[in-house]
Amino acid sequence: MLKLLISAVLVIAVSSILITLTSNNANSKIQELEKSKDRGKLSWYAARAKAKGQTEARVAAPILEYAVPKDLDDALAYYSLVVVEPVEKKSYPAEDIIVSWYKFRLIEVLSSATTICTTCPDITPGPADMLPLDSDEFLASTAEGEIELDGVKLISVNRDQPGFEKGKRYVIFLAFDATRTAASLRMGPSGTFEFDDSDQLTAVNKKYKHPVIDELTGGADHSLNKLRKRLKTGK
Repeated sequence: MLKLLISAVLVIAVSSILITLTSNNANSKIQELEKSKDRGKLSWYAARAKAKGQTEARVAAPILEYAVPKDLDDALAYYSLVVVEPVEKKSYPAEDIIVSWYKFRLIEVLSSATTICTTCPDITPGPADMLPLDSDEFLASTAEGEIELDGVKLISVNRDQPGFEKGKRYVIFLAFDATRTAASLRMGPSGTFEFDDSDQLTAVNKKYKHPVIDELTGGADHSLNKLRKRLKTGK
């Protein structure tokens, strides 16, 4: 009985030492990562999560600058206003951020751009693995999404420009490339709208304030039919 008791005590003592060593090693690794020159990279987020014994980690979304015109007239001049529906989404690592590409189905063109932005960057073509496209489809990206890296799920949530949901319709100001197979959401949340339960237009980010948002969502009736009428008559 005494031998069994001593054996049990030894097992507990050895286990305690191993747990302490493992914990110290993990803490040392975490401290090392916090000082790493790779801090903020996707591989860094994955390594830190593994050091903490976690299977997923939150990745900071980038702070983006948007090309937002001063008012609705300027927005309609520089961008096409369309009704779309997302049909597919794929997320990819892109340098130190996560980028999601969406395949949209074009439901309706409410207005087409009449002015070309000569100082804006070129529109990035979509990934080849999301091709081919149907005649009514195009690709556009946002800085958010989920990927798996080294066995860790990395999640990036863009609180300014939330991701798009399948089964929902959106009204968006877009800059298309020459082939109209890729587009850029240059206005960001100031140019992205969804429909509420009453089928009225509402901004995807309620915290943003801009004349374009006020024009499209203000008044008792801010439905799509009201917008169509306004674009047709100018009133």
